Amino acid sequence: MQQTKAFLTMKTIIANPLYDAVFKFLMEDELSAKALLSALLKKKVVSLQSHNTEYNDVLANQVAIYRLDFAAEVEYYKNPDDEQLTREKVLIEVQKAKATYEVFRFRRYVGNSYFEDYSIADDDTYGYHPAMVTIYILGHNLSDLEEPVTYIRRGYFDYYDNPIKVGVPHPFVESLTHDSIVCQVPRLKEKHRNKVEQVMSIFKQENLSANKHERTIDMPEENNPDYEDIDVIINRLQMAAVDPITRHKMEIEDVFVRELATKDNLLAKQAEKIGQQEEKIGQQAEKIGQQVVQLAAQEEKIGQQAEKIGQQAETISASIKLLKSLGLSDEEIAEKLGISKSMI
Repeated sequence: MQQTKAFLTMKTIIANPLYDAVFKFLMEDELSAKALLSALLKKKVVSLQSHNTEYNDVLANQVAIYRLDFAAEVEYYKNPDDEQLTREKVLIEVQKAKATYEVFRFRRYVGNSYFEDYSIADDDTYGYHPAMVTIYILGHNLSDLEEPVTYIRRGYFDYYDNPIKVGVPHPFVESLTHDSIVCQVPRLKEKHRNKVEQVMSIFKQENLSANKHERTIDMPEENNPDYEDIDVIINRLQMAAVDPITRHKMEIEDVFVRELATKDNLLAKQAEKIGQQEEKIGQQAEKIGQQVVQLAAQEEKIGQQAEKIGQQAETISASIKLLKSLGLSDEEIAEKLGISKSMI
C-alpha cells in the first residue's frame, strides 16, 4: 500500500512590519533591505548605501511616518534576449504609511529629494542627478485602484506617441523625472501570483496578536526559489519581535495613535459644531437679506409717494397763482381748491 507523504506547515511569529519602529528595524539591516527592494524593483540590488534617514519618532508627538533614501547599484537584463546583465545606479526613496492621514507628507519628501546632491561622476552621465524610484507601502486602500502592487513607469515618445528608441534613457530626463511603485497591503491576495506579492504578504494584517504587535505566518516552503530572500526578511522580523527597544517603541506608538485618534475625533466634533454654527449664521444672514429687500421696497414706495405729493404741491401752487391773477381772495381760493387758507 502506497503511503501518502504528510507535509507539516511550519508557523512562526514575527513583529508587525507596518509599525514604524519595526519597519525601521527591518530596513536598517542591509540584507533585509536588499531582499525587499530587489523584490519590489524586480532587479537585483548588488550594493546599497543608506542616505539621510528621516524618522519622525512618536516620542516627538509627530505624525508617524518613515522615509529612507538609498543610493543603490542594480543589475538586470535590460532586454529579454540580452546575454549580459546591465548595471546602473539608482536612487530609491521608501515611504510607508499605515493610514491616509500620513500621506500628505509624501509630496514634500519627494520634493526634498530633488534638492539633495546625488550627482554621479561617470563620464557618460554629464554629472546629472541619477534616476530615482519612489516606493510607497500603504496600510490602507486607494479607491478604485485594485491592483495590489502598481508600477508607474515613464516612457519616451514623439508627437505621434511613437516610442523613441535612440538616445534613451537620457540622464537629463532621468534626473528630472522618476518612476514609482505603490503597494496596497490590504489588497494583496491570499494566493500569490509572483515574487513581489509573496514578499509583500509579510506586511498583511492577518493573524495578529491581541495588541497587533506581532503576527503568526506560515513559513515558505524550503524548495521555493524565493525562499532565501523571504527567509532573510522573516529572520529580521523575528528579531524585532523579541527586541526590547523595538517592542517599547511599538507600545509608545500605540499610545500616540490613540491620542491622535482622540484628537481627530475632537477636531471632527468641533468641525461639525462649526458647520452647524455656520449654517445658523447663513440662515440668519438670509433672513436679514430678506428684511433688507423688504426695507428697500418700502423705501421705494415712500419715494414714489413723496414724488406724487411733490407733483400735487406743484399743481396746487400753480393753481393758486392762476386764481390770484384772476382776482380771487384767499378765502375764495381755499374754498375752491379745498385747502387750508394757511397753505396760500
